[in-house]
Amino acid sequence: MKTFNLIISFFYIISVLSQSSSPIFVNSYDVVAGTSGETTPRYLAFNTDGTKMFVVGGTNDRLLEYTLSPGYDLTTLTYAGNAERYNLHIDNTQGDSQPRGIAFNNDGTEMFIVGNVAEEVNEYHLDIAFDISTASFHSLIDITDAGAINTNDLAFNADGTKMFITTNTTTKIFVFTLTIGFDVITASLTSTEDFSAYVNGRFRGLVFNPDGTKMLVISANKKVNEFRLSTGFDLTTASYVANYDIASYETKPQGVAFNNDGSTMYILGTTGDDVNEFTLPYAYSLVLPPNHYSHGTKWRRNAYRRKHNHDYLDFCKHFSKCKNRIF
Repeated sequence: MKTFNLIISFFYIISVLSQSSSPIFVNSYDVVAGTSGETTPRYLAFNTDGTKMFVVGGTNDRLLEYTLSPGYDLTTLTYAGNAERYNLHIDNTQGDSQPRGIAFNNDGTEMFIVGNVAEEVNEYHLDIAFDISTASFHSLIDITDAGAINTNDLAFNADGTKMFITTNTTTKIFVFTLTIGFDVITASLTSTEDFSAYVNGRFRGLVFNPDGTKMLVISANKKVNEFRLSTGFDLTTASYVANYDIASYETKPQGVAFNNDGSTMYILGTTGDDVNEFTLPYAYSLVLPPNHYSHGTKWRRNAYRRKHNHDYLDFCKHFSKCKNRIF
């Protein structure tokens, strides 16, 4: 049994040492086939367990719904049908004629769509959580005076008291404070943070990890850009980490999203009209952290040792690759 455990330890350690240091492309999945009536998918979002994916269409301004089982498994992606579509531009008083970014509140009963023509954020109420067929227009806020022109995407902090908006004209992110969480009519501009010193391309999709200490932004130069925030959701504490060029997979990237544990990244693009899936090297990150072997694999090491007791350490004593690593 000990010999068997040593063999298992060998393959485990090799897998750790050979872990990729950058995202790995998995596959792409079409999202406009069939009778949906859309040909230019823009932005995307998932429900909390990943069993539903929503895509904002840019041709007929329809919001499309797809089902996944199990959650976040795009190989099971199925269009929910036209009965589940939602018209995001009934008229100019209820929606924007060029809808872009999408976000939900925490329980899926409120939905937010940012518009590219009227420069506004539209809020919709859903009678049934994450069921867009039950959506109804609720209110909107005009953000033209904030200087947000050709708005692209939006995101919220965890309690909805901060809203972040990107535009197709700058590398700035517009930060709004909401006095009532997820109530957009209470929003007011707090600051505008410029990232032109780090990114050479106008901003599109935007996503945070759950505690707001990591932020990924799609730029028009076909790259995903990562920033780390020492204080969650405080852009003034952001520092640049790295970028990842996705031109080989999508030349017009738009929206970006994570799965629930940050191990997978999804990028929606209008060149292939598809969702591109990538496995990330580290949770919510494009790269391995500098202290990967002292902290990044620590949880793996501890879990393995609990399961296999001392065999893991016995194995390490005999291999130089382990001796030189800080576990």
